[in-house]
Amino acid sequence: MVKPFVKWPGGKTAELEIIHQYMPRSINNYIEPFLGGGACFFSLDKDRYQQAFVNDFSDELISLYLFIKDRNELFRSYLLDVWELWCNFGTFSDRHYEVLRELYGRYKSEELTKEQLKEEVSEFVEGNFDDILCVVPHSLNLNTDRLVRELKTSIASKMTNTKNNEVKKGDLPEEDYRKNFEASIRASIYTYYRYLYNQREQYQINREMHIALFFYLREFCYSSMFRYNQSGGFNVPYGGASYNSKAFINKIEYLWTIELHNVLQNASIFNLDFEHFFEAIPLHKDDFIFLDPPYDSDFSTYANHSFASDDQVRLADFLLNRCGSKFMVIIKNTDFIYQLYNQPGINIIGFDKSYSVSFMDRNDKKVEHIIITNYEVGH
Repeated sequence: MVKPFVKWPGGKTAELEIIHQYMPRSINNYIEPFLGGGACFFSLDKDRYQQAFVNDFSDELISLYLFIKDRNELFRSYLLDVWELWCNFGTFSDRHYEVLRELYGRYKSEELTKEQLKEEVSEFVEGNFDDILCVVPHSLNLNTDRLVRELKTSIASKMTNTKNNEVKKGDLPEEDYRKNFEASIRASIYTYYRYLYNQREQYQINREMHIALFFYLREFCYSSMFRYNQSGGFNVPYGGASYNSKAFINKIEYLWTIELHNVLQNASIFNLDFEHFFEAIPLHKDDFIFLDPPYDSDFSTYANHSFASDDQVRLADFLLNRCGSKFMVIIKNTDFIYQLYNQPGINIIGFDKSYSVSFMDRNDKKVEHIIITNYEVGH
């Protein structure tokens, strides 16, 4: 079994035990129209099915899977550049900690005003400009003025917030100062990467670099969120000090393991609307379709793509009226979803956060999640 490697909202790693419990005993082809992070797909031994057909509407996510499947070396080199700059700024943080600590001490003791702090932070960054420039890989040296500006803003903001928190809650342990100041420096790199990701057309960033930045942002953004501003720009902030020591290099190396490569080589990978995906592949009665669609909720937009109620209706219509294969849907229990699938011949199995399971009483609306199948469990 290989492991999922990209952080994606709504991942089903925690639910794998119950998913496997209710899968068909035998599977011809494995089909998944909402792949996301692929927890279910990667949890299956590739010998359990003949071939896999997987799909997602996110073109960035699918590009990531295809680059890995094709062992794209340019993509890999950009990932290593992203990691190199990240490491270099960790070293920069360690080397200049005492200077930053002394500067913060002067601000905390009110020797410096907030505006004076900003000026001194600016002087510190500009005084180290050559050191900063020399550690930026050529592929990422697209706007060093922007990088310097992000660094100034991030350090000054972190010191201001740290002082405000100490006024309210008391002094921090010394080690927390080190973590916080490092987080401010790493946040500037994160924000610079996010800027390049959002401005890919302006800088004519190629697909491999764009997806390398996408993969980095999925790993380091706060709480694996997707959020966009009115202009369509990704705007989730850095995950914070607890992310400082993430070994991103381990993820990069994992992408090139033979185990992962073998699984992806046996998969046909699509980037289509789910209905077009079903039209593009062969469907047989012994195939198994696993579906983890976006929840029926106010937040059903992932990767800047919405999945609304009419999409849920389209999906249910296909599964109930045009699908000849075995299917399993796992989804949050809402009145709308329940009414869509509450039909003869359809099994609805409810479970809660503790994963205690019951075949649903038709009037039981207390369970948080449901599994929907068109086959008897154990068949």
